[in-house]
Amino acid sequence: FSAIGYEPQTHIFQFEIINPPVTREKPNYMLLGILFASIGIGAIFAALSLRSYVILPRKRRKESELLAETQRFKDIRNIQAIVIIHKLSGIPIFSKSYSILEKHNKELFSGFIQAITTIGEEFVERESAKPKMKESAKGYGTERIMELDFKYFYCLIADLEEVRTVLVLSEKSSERLRSELRHLLLALNLNLSEQLQNWDGSLDQFEVILPSILNEYFELYYKESFQLNIRDNEFLKMTKDKSLNKMEIRVLNVINSVAKSKENIINLDMIINLVHEENKDIIIKAIESLIAQKIIIPFN
Repeated sequence: FSAIGYEPQTHIFQFEIINPPVTREKPNYMLLGILFASIGIGAIFAALSLRSYVILPRKRRKESELLAETQRFKDIRNIQAIVIIHKLSGIPIFSKSYSILEKHNKELFSGFIQAITTIGEEFVERESAKPKMKESAKGYGTERIMELDFKYFYCLIADLEEVRTVLVLSEKSSERLRSELRHLLLALNLNLSEQLQNWDGSLDQFEVILPSILNEYFELYYKESFQLNIRDNEFLKMTKDKSLNKMEIRVLNVINSVAKSKENIINLDMIINLVHEENKDIIIKAIESLIAQKIIIPFN
């Protein structure tokens, strides 16, 4: 090519790669809404399931355990008087009252007991007139128990052979109290049958025998006075260390305050009312713990 005068030329080709335009799809807001709603509903159901099957049963179990632990104390608080009667004669052979009734008007109290005895006799006659059925389906013997509502108080009356026991209550009786009364009635009948069959009218022997039998089934000393059984330095130590829980410390503070103003004479009902707590069962549990640890003891 040089010979004929032709010079080669260099040609440069440039290629440009052009990307196609990207088209972005709009998000499906409805699908996202359904997804988030499903997650939310699932979370709600999970929370409800946790509450229904874990939290609430655990709470109910704790409440049930607390009620069972404090029912004995509440049954004792409920008793305003206890009277044991020779059923055939209607004569009270033993009585103990914690209400204002006996303290200020013994004659009225005696008349009331006589009226209760009469009602009890009518109850027995009505029961005897009924067709015979299997006695005591619960296996407590052949006792008869009825509860009378006098609007301002209740009377729980239990009969077994020659013994009648009357509990005057401020509230309706619990199943536990009825059960304990049945057991007490069996014990009274077993221990008093011989004395009542040969009874000469004297009450002295019953004043000796009956309190110990009663205390086996009802801790009536809970209704009596208590006293603080620790010194000031021990009190300060207990309130600072971790041997007592918060409620026990609160109750102990109130007890210490009352003891100083009442010459170390403590009434448990007063303490329960003075401690500001809506759930009285928690206070009762704390008091029972202090009794068990002998931080407070019966005054006598």
